[in-house]
Order: sequence, then structure tokens, then C-alpha cells
Amino acid sequence: MRRRMARTLAAALAIGLAAGCSGDAIGPLAERADDDFEAMVLETVGIAEDQANGSSVVPLSAQSDVSRSSASDHGTCTYDSSTGRFICPDVVRSGVTISRSYALFNAADQPQDKRDSNTVKMNTQVWARGTVEKDDGKVTIDRRSDLTATGLQPSSPTRTLNGTEEGTSAMEHGTSRGTVLSNVVFGDTTINLVVPKPGQSRKWPLSGTVIRSHRGTRTLEGHSEVRSFSYRAVFVYDGSAVVKITITSNGQTKSCTLNMETRERHCTP
Repeated sequence: MRRRMARTLAAALAIGLAAGCSGDAIGPLAERADDDFEAMVLETVGIAEDQANGSSVVPLSAQSDVSRSSASDHGTCTYDSSTGRFICPDVVRSGVTISRSYALFNAADQPQDKRDSNTVKMNTQVWARGTVEKDDGKVTIDRRSDLTATGLQPSSPTRTLNGTEEGTSAMEHGTSRGTVLSNVVFGDTTINLVVPKPGQSRKWPLSGTVIRSHRGTRTLEGHSEVRSFSYRAVFVYDGSAVVKITITSNGQTKSCTLNMETRERHCTP
């Protein structure tokens, strides 16, 4: 169930990104290809799940019990009483180092050294940095995410997620056009994303907003022309399978709806 929610939200965000893409050789169509390349590279080394456990964009923990076992390959996480956080051993995958920590809180907002029936909130922080190389290019990333989940007490029927993710990506991507060089700065936000408690039949976020934005430059190696680009998508959830998306790409805005179950998308204008 946890992975299904993750795939659902990831698909919504990916399709929303694609909705804003059309254009010329180094323009938005190229941006889409390079965004797809970066996503593919990161997924192959398993960063997506770790990043999402503290991410504002694809909160895997939305449909889980938001427990510390959500990144088991980090090994045993040790409680640090001086910070009130559990510190997990770093994981290195294909050149990328992933650091993760989390903190548990009771209703008085006091940190806890273990989860129990009094736990009402969890904060997860993830830092991924390094370079991933594939046959047709490489991506160097430096990303930090901070996600807080509330409503963890047994009596709560929902979880509420709030958080941010920010960082940079530098890409070298070999294409039929030549080698594309891209530098991207992004900042994403999750605002009061309410999701059903694990085990319920409802599978879509009940309410809340996710904002995904980035800006950067892109150039074709050997050419002097530098293209600047910007993108912002606002996803609004209402409990149904249909999410409303407002996309502003390079100053042009369109309104879209996306059926997360069928992946059908409609945009105006």
C-alpha cells in the first residue's frame, strides 16, 4: 500500500510536469527529456524511496505507518539525546551518499527515544548528494528534504504531511542533439497534505497542496546560446482520484486536471 501511494503521487507529479512541456530543440521538449533522464537515473540507484521518506514531493510515508523501518537498509538508527533525533548510518549507492535522521514527538512536542501509543508526530530529514553516471550521461545532485507527519496516534483516522525539499542538479546528457548541459535549482513544498490512515480503503489524498518548482539554465555543448527556464506546478487534492494542477512554465500558465487512476489529463488553454 505504501508503494502504491508513492507510485500514484509520483505519476501525478510526473504527468503534471509533462503537461507543461512543448517546444524546440533546447527548449521545453529538451527540458522534459532531461528531467526524465534525471528521474530515471535516480530511480535506478534507489534514491527515490529514501528521498521520498523525507520529501515534500513524493511522500512514500503517506500510506505507511510512518515508522523508522521505512528505510531498513540504513541499518540500526541510534537515538541521540542531545538532538532528540535518531541518526541512521549513511548509505552509498552508485556514487550517491544518502543521510537520514528522524525524530518522534508526543502531544507536548517533547522528543521520544522510542515510538509508543503517545507518539503523535514524526519528522524525517534526508540528504542525498553525489554523482550518478549512466551510459548516456551523468547527474550530480545535492538535495535536502524535511517532512513532518502528524496524526500518528492510534485514534487518528488520517495523517497530515507538511514539508519542503530543496537542492540542485547538474546534468550532462548525451542526445541526438549533442551533449546537453543543465543546471537546476529547485524548491518544493507540501502543505497540509491529508492522507488516509494505513489500512483504510480510500487511497487518494483527502486534501492539501503540493507545489513543485524549479528554475535553471541549459546549453548544448559547443554552443554559446544559454537557455533559461522556469517551472511551477501547484497540485490540489480533494479526496477524489482527480487532482487539479495549475502549471506555469516559462511565464505561460495553464489549468489541468489529472485522473490519478486512469492517468487521463485535460488542460486549458
